[in-house]
Amino acid sequence: MSAAADRPPTSQPSGSQDRSLVFIVDDDLRLRDALSSLLRSVGHNVEVFSSASDMLKSKLPDLVSCIVLDVRMPGLSGLDLQTA
Repeated sequence: MSAAADRPPTSQPSGSQDRSLVFIVDDDLRLRDALSSLLRSVGHNVEVFSSASDMLKSKLPDLVSCIVLDVRMPGLSGLDLQTA
């Protein structure tokens, strides 16, 4: 058996990306745009929010998700969002 066969696959199975989503919550527009562009360039679905409150107000899809969250934001902080 080759070493390559022992490694996990580096890409997701076909169709799995349409069931997953990365949320970016950050008050810095340039950082949101940069992270969003980077994640989309490698095939991820991305939704961005400028505040924790905006994320809480939105109707979130019931998908496998990941949150990239700024801890220090005006109003509701990233830490507060984690407990909401």
